[in-house]
Amino acid sequence: MHTHAAKEFLVQQLVHQAAVEGIPLSKIEQRMMYFTEIGECPEDPGSLKSTFESECDAASYKKKISGLMDHAYRRIEKESPENLPLWNEAFRALNKEDHYISMFWRSGSVLQSPQVWRIYVLGALGVIGLYFLGHFLFGGKGDSRRGLQPPVDRYFPALSPLAQHFLQFLFLLALLFAIYPQLLYYLKGILRYFVQSILSASRQK
Repeated sequence: MHTHAAKEFLVQQLVHQAAVEGIPLSKIEQRMMYFTEIGECPEDPGSLKSTFESECDAASYKKKISGLMDHAYRRIEKESPENLPLWNEAFRALNKEDHYISMFWRSGSVLQSPQVWRIYVLGALGVIGLYFLGHFLFGGKGDSRRGLQPPVDRYFPALSPLAQHFLQFLFLLALLFAIYPQLLYYLKGILRYFVQSILSASRQK
């Protein structure tokens, strides 16, 4: 995604979120979202910065835009998760250079969200649970060299090599989702997008 398209997408989401919440956004506040000193800027950066500093308070602006980003992300996550990849792609494109709008996402508004903290707490508990599950299924480090069987063999018949590899795959997959719980949201959004596409195509037929 090009930096201009990335900014257009993010600004559109923020303006829409401000309208939903009834939060006023002046023209200079919207123009400032495109600001950058070293990248592509639709107007003179120096003049834009001077106008902004004379009309707006930087701290209040940062708080407003950070909050709008937090709420816009949650709205997209709930109402149109198929757009989450676009949101992430936009920031990946902008993070290659120094763009003012990126600062509001890195400022931690989302990380301070109670919902996100719950996700990471559950993820940490999941990692701990998977550690004990892995020990139960595969034994501890060095057990095989000492000729010790994993605890699961004491309660269930010995599994075939294929079944063991399948369990290892499921274990690694569960570990990945426990460490990066946000992947579940991306996967859910992608699956929902494909299901909606299939249903839409079937209706057109």
